[in-house]
Order: sequence, then C-alpha cells, then structure tokens
Amino acid sequence: MELSHVTIYSMNTKIFIPVFAISLFASSFIYANAQTPTASPKPTVDVSCVKRAVDSRESKLGTAFSAFSSSITSAYSTRRSALSSAYDVTDKKARREAIRKAFSVFKDSARKARNDFRSTRESAWKTFETERKACKAQDEGTSENKSADSISI
Repeated sequence: MELSHVTIYSMNTKIFIPVFAISLFASSFIYANAQTPTASPKPTVDVSCVKRAVDSRESKLGTAFSAFSSSITSAYSTRRSALSSAYDVTDKKARREAIRKAFSVFKDSARKARNDFRSTRESAWKTFETERKACKAQDEGTSENKSADSISI
C-alpha cells in the first residue's frame, strides 16, 4: 500500500511542476501585455534652434579653413624666400643645409596648420552635436556628418 502512495505522490509532482510552470509563464505574459505603455509623443524640434546651430558650425568651419589656407600660403611664401636665399649660398654644404632647413620649416608649418584645422573642425562638430541635442533634434540620417565635410589635406 505504501508503495502505491509514493507512486501517486510522485506522479502528482511530475504533473504539478509542468502545469505550475506553464501557468506562471502565461500569467507573466498576460501581465507584461497589460503593462505595455502607450507611445509617448515625440518632442517638438525647435527648427530655428537647429538652424542657428548649423549656421554657427558652418561659420566656424569656414573661418578654420580660411586660417588653414592663410597658414599654408604663408608657409609656401616662407619656403620660397628661404630657398631663394639658400641658392645664393656659394658653399655647397651650407647650401644643402639651408635647403633642408627650408623644407623642414615648411613641413612643420604645414603640419601645424593641418592640426589646427582638424582641431577646430572637431570642436565645431562637437559643439554642433551638443547644440542639436539641446534643440531636441535627432540625426535625420542625412549626409550632414563629419565625414561628409572632410577634405583631403
């Protein structure tokens, strides 16, 4: 008699656990669906705010490029003068050193101009991103991004 009682208890447990698990899963699914929030309204984008942010960014980029262009023009002018003076030197060794120095100074000036331009460009874009977020504007998937504005320098 005792053996059958254990068997019945064991069968009841085997049936009870899966039924309990299924009912627990089903009730949590029903509860989750009941708690689904309704879609919240999207924040209103302040278009004039975005327009000001874009205008500020473009102004900074234009100014940065003008400064870059002026720096490179000055570097070429300085190199031209230095090379002209170098070719006036009669001593071959001194002339060669003056030519190397002219190119070295040019290289350093051009590197500084490029680095300044990149730094200003990155700063302008970071400021724009911050201002755009303050305007509650999302990235609209346009080509308006840093890589679209880059040039090979």
